[in-house]
Amino acid sequence: MAKKVLPVKSEIGENPFIYNAPVRGIDFCNREEIIKKLLHETVTGRSKGNVWVTGERQVGKTSLLRYIQSKYENYDKKIKLYPTKEKFNVAFIYLNVQDTETRDDFYRILRQSLKNFFDFKIETLEDAYDDYINALKYLYFEQKMYIVFLVDEFDAFIEQMADPDPKKATSFLAELNKLIQGVSEIEKEPKIFSCIFAANHTIEELTKDKGIKMKGSGLVLENKELGWFTREQVDDLARHYLKDNSFRFSKADIDFCFKMTQGYPYFVQKLFSIIYEQKFQNPGSKSYLSEVEKEYGNSFKETVKGWVTPNMPQRTLRRLKDLSGKIIKAVSGKAMEVIFKGIEEYLKTQIIP
Repeated sequence: MAKKVLPVKSEIGENPFIYNAPVRGIDFCNREEIIKKLLHETVTGRSKGNVWVTGERQVGKTSLLRYIQSKYENYDKKIKLYPTKEKFNVAFIYLNVQDTETRDDFYRILRQSLKNFFDFKIETLEDAYDDYINALKYLYFEQKMYIVFLVDEFDAFIEQMADPDPKKATSFLAELNKLIQGVSEIEKEPKIFSCIFAANHTIEELTKDKGIKMKGSGLVLENKELGWFTREQVDDLARHYLKDNSFRFSKADIDFCFKMTQGYPYFVQKLFSIIYEQKFQNPGSKSYLSEVEKEYGNSFKETVKGWVTPNMPQRTLRRLKDLSGKIIKAVSGKAMEVIFKGIEEYLKTQIIP
């Protein structure tokens, strides 16, 4: 009697999905439209403005800024600066100001980021603001360089400044507003740099929450939101990450992922990672999605509770609560429904009426 041959469990390959670190290089996808808009606002449009990019936690703000710096590290198109006709080279410089606490520290970090990128040798001035402006003018007037700063976690810096003294934050933002429009009020001195600020809060939320009284019309800049992925983008993401892999996701996998994440980038990557591992560990299984659902439910619960802090924007809390409510309608059993209802109720307690 012939021996029955048992199916061999597939050896799990390298999981291509990334949810616990900023996405880099060729792994970055689905953000072409907002990149085009950011470039238009800061360098390709006639006037060179500034942008405030808002998005929930782990929605991809850091990945976006780092990708722009990397992709356009050698930006080969000269730009004309309004209202002059002179042509300039462009440099995109990333910096994270999350741990910055004071006005002087902010300008020191900007100045150091210029030094790190260009390694120039010019006089260092004692005053942090003057030292930064001196370096910026040197690059602009002597080297014909136009700088676009990619400022990550900008709202975290403003929060730290405002906590002990909202007046300091108010004064700083008023000063910054003048600076991002031009380093001097002299008519012939043009605007010589732009900023793309990335933040969890909108500027309105930030100033209201921290008691910052904006002067005049506030910061003069364009506001953009880094949105969640559409159903089509979730599909594109799966194809992109699996393009060099013999393994593929089914339409049922894609539909399940979108229903359980609503396109929130972090949770899309996390859920795809779980599906990938489950399908390899249980080849041929028809019930793998129920196992995925259980693992994802526990992971979602742990993640949300780990994220919630006193400083989390109310808008983010509301969006996570709404996401939980939509997932409740998509789950397959009572046990999972109880988990997500518990998360929804927990988030409700954190939202200020």
